[in-house]
Parts: sequence; C-alpha cells; structure tokens
Amino acid sequence: MDYNPGILTSMGSYSFPQIPYFGPRQATGVLIGQGIIALGFMMMISFRQK
Repeated sequence: MDYNPGILTSMGSYSFPQIPYFGPRQATGVLIGQGIIALGFMMMISFRQK
C-alpha cells in the first residue's frame, strides 16, 4: 500500500468548480431551509400592539 499524504490532509488533486452544482432535490432542500430561516427571523421581530 502506497503512502498518500492527500488522504491525511483531506486534499485531493482536483480543483473545485467555479459554480457549485446542486441537484434538483438538494436545490429544493436549500430553498426550503432558507425559507424556514427567513420565517424564524420574521418570528423574532416583536410587533407592538396599538
């Protein structure tokens, strides 16, 4: 078995793409998660009753 320093440092020999690609399910999950985060921020705003 050859010694591979890339395994220990978690660095591969390929570069990351400039534009990340999300599959359709992952993109849908990201959008749902962002919506939930936005809803949480809106719920944190305290509205004063007149």
